[in-house]
Amino acid sequence: AEALAGLPGEFRLIVHGSLDDPGARDYFNSLSLPADRLEFRGTFPFEQMNDALADIDILIVPSTWEENCPLIVKYALATRTLAVVSDQPGIVAEREGKPGLIFFRPGDPAALRAALVEGMERLKTGPGGPSVAETLLSPVADIREQARSLSREYERMVK
Repeated sequence: AEALAGLPGEFRLIVHGSLDDPGARDYFNSLSLPADRLEFRGTFPFEQMNDALADIDILIVPSTWEENCPLIVKYALATRTLAVVSDQPGIVAEREGKPGLIFFRPGDPAALRAALVEGMERLKTGPGGPSVAETLLSPVADIREQARSLSREYERMVK
């Protein structure tokens, strides 16, 4: 929320997650954004990942956790969703050749704000996310179709 203060243009922060975790509800309630700019949607089953990403322009992954397999970042790339992600070990490994990712220093609201401004500019001037052909075997935007495509490629390689 601090990074969004002073962000130009119209935006709405959509938060997914659980408010059952200790302190999560207090944290969410402490976000100082106007009600029309903040929406909590809770958790969702993995099968609904496409639906969760479908109506957002920029995915923000402000993790301070050293992730060993940043799946949400991979899903963002697969669905051509522009992602602003913290510059953390694990996530950083995704950096090379991934034009759909914008990195910022974790814990730095000004750096996150600058990354969001860059993302908003990218959305205005060109495609919002990476060319999937640059990141996957074929130009697939749907996660289910991506899995089918990868399965076909593995089968072809085994034969």
